[in-house]
Amino acid sequence: MIREIKKELEAPFSLLYRHGFFLRSLDLGNDIKKMVLEKDWASLDAKIGSMCQKKGLIYEALKKVAHFESIEHLLSLRNAPDEDGIWHDDGSRVLAFSLSLNLKPSQIRGGALSIRKKEYKTQTETPIYNIETLPYGTLTIFLTGHDHFEHKTNAVLEGSRLVAAGWCSL
Repeated sequence: MIREIKKELEAPFSLLYRHGFFLRSLDLGNDIKKMVLEKDWASLDAKIGSMCQKKGLIYEALKKVAHFESIEHLLSLRNAPDEDGIWHDDGSRVLAFSLSLNLKPSQIRGGALSIRKKEYKTQTETPIYNIETLPYGTLTIFLTGHDHFEHKTNAVLEGSRLVAAGWCSL
């Protein structure tokens, strides 16, 4: 069974262990929005990097969920036509995230982040949660193979999807 997940205002941490993820909004400010509009990828990457350092906005949001020592990140811009990613678990990392940098998510079709329990391999055995392209500033925090979950990004069918993705390690 496939379930479409909608954003909840204040999703409890219990959703993290039940579904493998939860969502929260971050106030990213106007400087990041400007970098996205101007396609200033180098400045955007540096800004996201600083937000992943101790005392940074992303770091502080994630440390409420799990203990970790460091965060790696990347910017991911996927354009249509695209192809599905593969199921993988980022097993050496304790937590992962995807931060939506999409200013007009309604103009994007496809590109969902899919999450499932790792031990199930078919759609008929377990729910697959498909998290469609979310509004700007929405942080998806999700579990990795460390907690028996895996994920993949589905093909972008229309438009361009921009996220900052990252992984927390011990």
